[in-house]
Amino acid sequence: MPAYKTLTIPTALYPGDIGLSFNAEVVGVDGTAGERFALSQSPTGIGALSGFSCELQWSAAPANTCVVALQVSDNDSDSSFVTTLSHTFNGTEVTFRFDPAGLTAAFARVLVVTHDSNGKSLTARIMR
Repeated sequence: MPAYKTLTIPTALYPGDIGLSFNAEVVGVDGTAGERFALSQSPTGIGALSGFSCELQWSAAPANTCVVALQVSDNDSDSSFVTTLSHTFNGTEVTFRFDPAGLTAAFARVLVVTHDSNGKSLTARIMR
């Protein structure tokens, strides 16, 4: 029997749901991945595993940068996630939205690829 207490099962997002991969968090280390979400079909089981978007809000001191990536996977495994889109924030930009049209995936998350050392607040919403 599996050791269920050692598993972290991702939250499932159904059409109309919003999940917070980062929730106004200060990111401390490059390569930090946010919470991952299962992109579930509709409760009726009809429909493809597509139709999601990701909205990012970032704040930092001027002239600081942060590179974030939207990653997807068909398997719930860190090594299976691949970067589909990335964006570089600068000190003057505060919001960005990924709309991966036509992309099908079973899981999605946001990864902070690199960032400057000054404190930053990142909020990442994955929406179905």
